Amino acid sequence: MDTPLSPEWVSALTALAAVFLGPVLAWIVTRRQISASARSQSRQAWIDRLRDDLAEYATELATVAVRARFDIIKDAAELQALTQRAQLLRTRVQLILNPAEASHRELLDALERMLDATTRLPSAAHKEQDDDTPAAGRTRLVAAAQTVIKQAWEDVKRLR
Repeated sequence: MDTPLSPEWVSALTALAAVFLGPVLAWIVTRRQISASARSQSRQAWIDRLRDDLAEYATELATVAVRARFDIIKDAAELQALTQRAQLLRTRVQLILNPAEASHRELLDALERMLDATTRLPSAAHKEQDDDTPAAGRTRLVAAAQTVIKQAWEDVKRLR
């Protein structure tokens, strides 16, 4: 015999389901929020580190470029010693970037080109092109970094 459920039974079953499902759903939502918050904080720390390393890299190379321009650097050995910190920073940045992403490859290229333009000792045979100067390298570096950082910020916003 088929008997419809009485309103009391429907209410009781609904309350029973709420008692069991409510905490489970709350736990799932909380776990996802905590995970998203942790990823967001990690990504923010990555952005901060990248920004700091790139700013210090550009500053180190700008100092070398000024010294080279005023003939304060005497030889390649002195130039190597002066760029040692910049090379360390370049390597740190290389290690946190993803070479599979086009914007990251552009930033890596800008890092290399700025270092090359800065460490090239002036010679009579080499006349710098306008896009081959330390200042142009810095401009390229900043533009590439802004693209990568903007993409990372978009990722952070999606996580929140």
